[in-house]
Amino acid sequence: STVRFYVDNAATGEGKSDDNGKWSFAGTSTVTPGTHVLRADAVDAAGQVVSRIELPFLRESAETVAAAQVAVAEPVVPAPASRSVAVVEPAAPAAPAVQPAPETPAPETQVAVTPTPAVVPVVEEGPKKLVIQPGNNLWKLSRQVYGKGRMFTIIYEANRDQLRNPNKIFPGQILTAPKQN
Repeated sequence: STVRFYVDNAATGEGKSDDNGKWSFAGTSTVTPGTHVLRADAVDAAGQVVSRIELPFLRESAETVAAAQVAVAEPVVPAPASRSVAVVEPAAPAAPAVQPAPETPAPETQVAVTPTPAVVPVVEEGPKKLVIQPGNNLWKLSRQVYGKGRMFTIIYEANRDQLRNPNKIFPGQILTAPKQN
């Protein structure tokens, strides 16, 4: 079938799925930094949508990615394997001995999406961003972020615009975890 792709409800192209229903698409347009929604619609011969998937994603600026590459050069203690959540935290200031980051790719360069490590340092200050992974729940996230699962209500209250029920979160959602004093 034909698969049509959209970013923030703007058409970006289409492709064909194979006999097993698998497809691949490399967009040609540049996506601006910020939070966006990727949508893929499978359509039948008559052009009717027969299947749809939507996934929110966060596109970082080239400067943020370059700063994260420098920060990753420093030793990072990995999170325990049982915790599968992508947490975006403020990075520590770079030490003078750190080499400058390589040149950032041109905007037209395609960016490959890879699984996110448990902790991704970025330069921005402020609340942590949590990218929900399969198997996550607010209790687990709270235990990782705040050290106590019972503090899940802090994450829930900060994301009431996205969450109707604290027991229902979905992979791909990007939630905010406010800092606690």
